[in-house]
Amino acid sequence: AKPKVLVVGTGYAGQMQVPDSLRLDLEKQDIRLIAENTRNAVETIVIKYRKLFQVEVLLHHLLDEAGTLFDNLTAAAKIKKLGRYDLRRWMDIQPTVATLGALSGHGWVFKTTPTGFLIVASAKVVSQVVSKPQNPPSEKLVLDFEMVVNDGSFGKFSAFPLPGKLGGQRAVYLFDNRDASIDGASFPDLALTPLTFSLTTEYQPGDIVRNAGKRFFARTKNLGIGTGDVARWREITESLGYANAAQLSTGDTLPVSAGAFGLVRVHFSNGLADFGLLENGNLRSPVFKIRLKKMAA
Repeated sequence: AKPKVLVVGTGYAGQMQVPDSLRLDLEKQDIRLIAENTRNAVETIVIKYRKLFQVEVLLHHLLDEAGTLFDNLTAAAKIKKLGRYDLRRWMDIQPTVATLGALSGHGWVFKTTPTGFLIVASAKVVSQVVSKPQNPPSEKLVLDFEMVVNDGSFGKFSAFPLPGKLGGQRAVYLFDNRDASIDGASFPDLALTPLTFSLTTEYQPGDIVRNAGKRFFARTKNLGIGTGDVARWREITESLGYANAAQLSTGDTLPVSAGAFGLVRVHFSNGLADFGLLENGNLRSPVFKIRLKKMAA
């Protein structure tokens, strides 16, 4: 196949000349010529696609094994579990219209995966472990991805009330890397600190709260019943960050369709520590996790 671009190294000092006859011949064939000193020419060639970031949604009722958390399974057991796992059966995650425009403008690619999705970007490879984005984004750039239910039955087995509600009104779960960083969340989980338990709040099955330094999830619908009642509440003893009602926002304040139950929002702001996408201009390629706790104890 005919190449679209020909990169020519003109020596370390850039003194080698490309004949005019070659330039004209390439122009006739609609082949772009890039003639640079050899060092720059090599850097021009070594442009590959690298992961900008990835988001995994883990439904723990499908991934945990009896009383063992997925994270504590052996490597072989994890591979077996993931081999049968495909999030796309349960939900669809897609870029919003504005985000599609931003991805196209930067030459980035959106790809769904069995565990969620990832974004890849053209990158200049500096070394085996260091890459820089070919088209560096503005730190004000924000990317949004809608989450829409395909099969809502996962909500029956997860400590994750659907649909989300605030004050009796429809609400959307927001999974935001900047919010997670500000909240002091534990990377890589995009989960905020649960709301404080209140005797005056009516809780739905699956609601997660914090009380006296501990986390609990509601086993049944209840109002005015303390978290010490083991028939109504179960303590969460693992340290994993689970999605919870602290992440609810009213749907009309977010760019989502009427059918969306959640929104993944990724900021390129500086100062996000482990939740940031770049470090000194280099790709960090983080893998964010959204966890839904299983209802069974």
